[in-house]
Amino acid sequence: MYELKSFVQTRLFFLIQRVYKFANFVCMKTTRTNIVLRDDLIEDIMRFGQAKTKREAVEEALVAHANWLKRQKLRSLRGKVKWKGDLMKMREGR
Repeated sequence: MYELKSFVQTRLFFLIQRVYKFANFVCMKTTRTNIVLRDDLIEDIMRFGQAKTKREAVEEALVAHANWLKRQKLRSLRGKVKWKGDLMKMREGR
């Protein structure tokens, strides 16, 4: 009985996950554009990354670059943000 319950929970989890991903895909705002790209760069991204299409390769590169820019912005704040709190008190619940 336990195995059946675990199986049902697992299947339900994956079903919810697939519906959520589909909803994200459908609701995501996209922009169609034409751009000229270097073939060697696209091939490298497709070969070394997880992209299977040129669109996925461009999106993967844009996401990576956006994440890099965000990290740079966070690094520029080093030493400029004052934090108030008790680190030892926050760690007590661990």
